[in-house]
Amino acid sequence: MFRATKRRIVTFTTPLLEDGERIEVMVHLLAGSVGWVLNNVGSMTDLTEPLGTVEFGVLTDRRLMIFASDLEGRPVATLLFQAPRAGMVVAGAGGRYIRWVALNVPGWQPFRLFFPPVARREGSALVGALSCSR
Repeated sequence: MFRATKRRIVTFTTPLLEDGERIEVMVHLLAGSVGWVLNNVGSMTDLTEPLGTVEFGVLTDRRLMIFASDLEGRPVATLLFQAPRAGMVVAGAGGRYIRWVALNVPGWQPFRLFFPPVARREGSALVGALSCSR
């Protein structure tokens, strides 16, 4: 992820962080990764977007947040989804170079995050961070 993109994400994520909460991993995601679970939970409407559109995930020491992007693929301060990190475990990962990760959160339906090919290292970092937090 480019430094300018990281700075932009930190700029609009920082006001949302609770006291002492810190960012651990930032990742690119394919749009609509969690859209089906949001509808099932009833907290948001459908996130159907054009194929190839990206979203941005931020894993903190307390939660996973997913933000939208603008038409040029830059992150914007629209929070689409968040899930508590407490008890979050990696239920599976697949695809060459970790193209998707299945996550289980207590009290939630399991869901998957999908990574574009350029984000394989970011996906590995996310899996590593979640695996270390057990």
